[in-house]
Amino acid sequence: MTNVSNGDLAQTFAKKRNEITHSALSKKFSNVEIVSYLLVKRLVHCIILKRSNFTTDEIAEIINRIF
Repeated sequence: MTNVSNGDLAQTFAKKRNEITHSALSKKFSNVEIVSYLLVKRLVHCIILKRSNFTTDEIAEIINRIF
């Protein structure tokens, strides 16, 4: 998967989130949907760690260990 813009990732994530919310789980996940989910998951972890007063270096180390 190459040449996917941030906007495409965001739109894909939002679309899949809405499908899941409204019970449309019969479709499989595309590569773009999987990548966008993984990015959001990591970003959420980073936000939580930042709000917990971890330094940028500490956050990077923790994220690398988790993922």
